[in-house]
Amino acid sequence: MQSRICRILLVTASMVASLAVLGVSSALATPKGEYSVFAQCPTKIETLSGCLVSRTESGEVTIGNEEVPIVKTQTLQGGTENIAPGVKRLVAALNGETLSKTPQKVPGGLAGIVKCNEIKGEGFFEKLERGVC
Repeated sequence: MQSRICRILLVTASMVASLAVLGVSSALATPKGEYSVFAQCPTKIETLSGCLVSRTESGEVTIGNEEVPIVKTQTLQGGTENIAPGVKRLVAALNGETLSKTPQKVPGGLAGIVKCNEIKGEGFFEKLERGVC
């Protein structure tokens, strides 16, 4: 009788362990279907509390006093982890592209934002800035 109980406990423990391993491995698998947008989420980080993908398809960004329109989709992706109660930290995407490197057209070019003609002074840095412009 005692050996039968031991076998039942052993089989039950094996099944629970198998299910736990299966659950962990499926959680770490690459997301499929509608969840494939989260493929770059760093799911192997134990303290991960969530995954995020945010796409900005239009609008504008203000740099100084200049408005730069968003005409090509910008993507922010990665994971989040709790670092203190109510405080989360962004964890980099697996492919290293947490913020997409999507070029946007800047009205007047980069020199229009920097306003090269307004750089005053004769010091080394001012001369260097004007030279770079």
